[in-house]
Amino acid sequence: MLFTFERLAEEANKNNIKVIIISGDMFDTKSLTKKSKEYILNIFKNHSEIDFIYTSGNHDESNFFFDLEELPSNFKMFDNEWKTYSYDDLMLYGTPLKVKEAGKVRLEGKEYVVQDGDIMLFRFNI
Repeated sequence: MLFTFERLAEEANKNNIKVIIISGDMFDTKSLTKKSKEYILNIFKNHSEIDFIYTSGNHDESNFFFDLEELPSNFKMFDNEWKTYSYDDLMLYGTPLKVKEAGKVRLEGKEYVVQDGDIMLFRFNI
């Protein structure tokens, strides 16, 4: 699945996408190999024109992002502190829990018709 994430970043770059939101539980295991960690970090570093915004999931308490002393400048996290990230017409704010409490998150099925202004979060595990 690491290759899928890399292809996602490459396609975003080709299409001038400025931000990718990673909505928690990025990995399907709590223990990652050093090689996998370096691979993900290199994707962030090699696509410095894209901001990667990460919200933790319920399986991320031991996620390696939280243990790193230095993250690439284009990697941004929603953690337990209030944060705001702005991109032209898009503003992301809060903590995952606060945004959910404010009723700003919905889970829709495959029959949902996308509306103008919708922000889509696609869930997948690597």
